Amino acid sequence: MKADIFRIQKDYLPDGAGLYTVVFFNGCPLRCIWCSHPMPDSHPSEIEWDSRDCLYCHLCERNCPTGSLVFKDHVLTYHPDTCSLCRTCENSCPSRMLHFRDKLFTFAEARSRILAEAHLYQKGGGIFLSGVSTHEQAAFASDLFKTCREKGIRTFFETTGFLRQLDFDRVLRYSDHVMLDLKHYNDAKHVRYTGVSNVTILANLDTAVASGVDTAVRISVIPGINDSVFDAMSFGTLLKDHGVQQVFLCDFDTVSLEKFGDYFTLYHNPDYPAESVSENTLLRYADKLTRFGIAVRMPQVNAPFAERL
Repeated sequence: MKADIFRIQKDYLPDGAGLYTVVFFNGCPLRCIWCSHPMPDSHPSEIEWDSRDCLYCHLCERNCPTGSLVFKDHVLTYHPDTCSLCRTCENSCPSRMLHFRDKLFTFAEARSRILAEAHLYQKGGGIFLSGVSTHEQAAFASDLFKTCREKGIRTFFETTGFLRQLDFDRVLRYSDHVMLDLKHYNDAKHVRYTGVSNVTILANLDTAVASGVDTAVRISVIPGINDSVFDAMSFGTLLKDHGVQQVFLCDFDTVSLEKFGDYFTLYHNPDYPAESVSENTLLRYADKLTRFGIAVRMPQVNAPFAERL
């Protein structure tokens, strides 16, 4: 079993108090207009395609400007030598399940890196899996979490929520904590800004809440997208209806810079202004959410990454 992983990052707690390890999976089914879409370190040699997800619309093949994708006998073939990495194929895919592969880790490799300092997890911290978005990644993540649970290591599932229900349930089964990243409360605007509906995301949120697993929603406040008082009140109404009691509130740049590092600066979408919301805006936002009985955390920028998820 292999999985496409963007990076594995470790954050040590002060004075040997524990260890957080964050595994960032590569690829995302959302196409957020503000996203930096970082590129791999090197030219990918493979593209992740699954016949179970494919609608066979051939849009990726037809829209590829270099002819690097070819369907033959209902199988998609990728020619990396001619690929320009424009990602038109990814953006054309209506099922959002077509991704370039970067670094493939075997289960044994990932397990070895994660558990290399297993004794530190017993003191505090845990394992975060971020960005699980495909069937294969869900299977990989589930097995990793199962191993962690057997060893008494806390598990944190950070997700967009845009996963098939069976895949979401598979990872949720071995999760101690869930952080679901909700971009917008309005379905039409969610489609407009991210390319996908929030219906599946909210259904998976309901599943997480109903399971009894500690569940929180992260709201990344984005200028001009969801940063108004009305947006805050609308989020509050929606989350209360779905039984959410915890929210992590942050500036979207904080999450992007931590996950992508220098890639974010290098590939930040030029069509979207690189600005941050003010601290006053976040405080005002938090005040509105608390009126719905929701506990709000606003992690500090200089805090360990795990505290900002």
